[in-house]
Amino acid sequence: MTDDTQLFFQDEDGKVITKSQLEELISGLVKKAYSDHCRFPVSDDQAKEASHVFGMVTDVGDGDLSKGVEEMRKNHNYVKKLRDKGDKFSTYFFMIIIAALTGGVLKSIWEGLKSLATAATK
Repeated sequence: MTDDTQLFFQDEDGKVITKSQLEELISGLVKKAYSDHCRFPVSDDQAKEASHVFGMVTDVGDGDLSKGVEEMRKNHNYVKKLRDKGDKFSTYFFMIIIAALTGGVLKSIWEGLKSLATAATK
C-alpha cells in the first residue's frame, strides 16, 4: 500500500491533492449530496428520533420491521372502524334521548291541555 505522499493527484491548476485530501473531498461531497437529496424532509432533531420510531415499529412486529408496519396498519384500520362505529352509536344514542325528551314534553303538554279541558267543562 502506498503512503499519502507517494500517491497524489493534480487539479486543473496543477495543485497537488493527496490521497487523504481527495478522500476527504469525496466524502464531503457524498455527505452533502446525501443530506440534500436522499433524506426525509425532517429536521435534524426529528431525524435523531427516527431510530427510536423504527425500533418501536420493529418491536410491534416481534423483531421484524416490515411485519411491524403491517401490524400498525391493521391496528390503525381497527381503531378507525371503532371510532366510526362510536360516532354512529353516539349519534343514535343522542337521537333517542332527544326523541324521548321531545315525547315527554309533548305528553306533558297534552296532559296539561286535557286537564284544562276537563276543568273547563266542570
